[in-house]
Amino acid sequence: MTTLLSTLGFTPDKLLPAVIAIGRVDKVVIYHAPGETPAKETSARRALENVLAALKGFPLRVEPRRLPHPWRVPEMLEAMLEDIRRERPDHCVFNLTGGTKAMAVAATLACVLTGTRAIYVPEESPDPKPVPLPLPALRLTSPLSDRRARVLRALVETKYLSQAALATAVKLAESTVHHHLREMRRASLVEPTADTRKSPPRATEAGRLLLRIYDSFGPR
Repeated sequence: MTTLLSTLGFTPDKLLPAVIAIGRVDKVVIYHAPGETPAKETSARRALENVLAALKGFPLRVEPRRLPHPWRVPEMLEAMLEDIRRERPDHCVFNLTGGTKAMAVAATLACVLTGTRAIYVPEESPDPKPVPLPLPALRLTSPLSDRRARVLRALVETKYLSQAALATAVKLAESTVHHHLREMRRASLVEPTADTRKSPPRATEAGRLLLRIYDSFGPR
């Protein structure tokens, strides 16, 4: 049996063909996000209601998954990776048709990182047949070692006044912390400051994203 993960559009038109074409779908996870204006929130809510109503005629379980924000890719990716890991990548198919562009980016990254099969229902075509997307499954070497991830996580969770305080919190020598911060700055995982020995940098969005990937799969 297959779990279909799908980003939500405004109608069920691009989801139902995927359910029918894949066959043997026993579960559908629908990712939807809040609208940034009251009008868009109303449209998003109606879209979810339309999709849920259309899926009532199918013998499957439906799990709506509300994302915290329509544009924050790291948070979206974290939720998607968690679901794929639970359902197992080889049992999943991801429909990338609906939703915001940020949702499509997060879903594409999730597929590439896990090897999950991806499909797309062409919105411009009068014949809504799912098209397989040939996304490669990447096995990348992460720039995060266990120690580096510990330092980055500390920067995400707490604001430190000095590198000495940061080093104490992560239980590493200050020189070791300085080395990891320098390497992460080169990888754009933290934002540079004038003197990183005295004032620790902040984690960038890229750093937060990589930490979420690391937490999902561990060091590569």
